[in-house]
Amino acid sequence: MSRKCTAIALALAWSFAGSLATAAPPADEPQGGGVPYLTGGVGTDEREALQERAAGYNLLVEVAAPSGAYQGGGRVAVRDGSGKTVLATNMDGPQLYAKLPPGHYTVAFEGSGSKPKTASVQVPASGRAKTVIDVSTP
Repeated sequence: MSRKCTAIALALAWSFAGSLATAAPPADEPQGGGVPYLTGGVGTDEREALQERAAGYNLLVEVAAPSGAYQGGGRVAVRDGSGKTVLATNMDGPQLYAKLPPGHYTVAFEGSGSKPKTASVQVPASGRAKTVIDVSTP
């Protein structure tokens, strides 16, 4: 009986350790005016998990170099047409999905070791807008 309990305990511990090594998809996190968003995308598996959960999110912000290499992390702020910050958060990876009312927005990004960057984006009433913040240039 003791060996059986030990074997079960080891199997459970191994299973639990394996689940810690796999990144769980991030949860919706209302921030600043209650704007729901998802952030992450470190590695292919996490990017796929984000894409699966991104239905209904009408803005995608990606942080990358022109070569297509993703850059992780940094601080992002999304401002509406009047300049009001509607979302401000740390990115947990190179991608951020947000649910915003249709309109014109400015996305500001600041990562460690790079100068602040901005991009303008028009968020549609249906579909999704995408903007890529180029972090390769100073």
